[in-house]
Amino acid sequence: MATTYHDYASQATVAARLTRLRLYMGEIQAQMGAPDVSADGKSVDRNALNALLQSLMKQEQAYMDQGGDAAAAGPRVFTTRRR
Repeated sequence: MATTYHDYASQATVAARLTRLRLYMGEIQAQMGAPDVSADGKSVDRNALNALLQSLMKQEQAYMDQGGDAAAAGPRVFTTRRR
């Protein structure tokens, strides 16, 4: 089961890691919904995928606690109105 976004931990910023981690979680969820036989004819272990997904969810929470969610939303700009 090949994935594209498994390298989330190597990203430079917390926001980038969080974004990439969420893409990786989407890949794992897609694999969980796939047929029971992989392309090479071997069966898919849903328990291992579920355990991996649970681990990734904990990592996601850790990144959010580091402020990654706010950083992923972009910079905040405050302005004042003059009359």
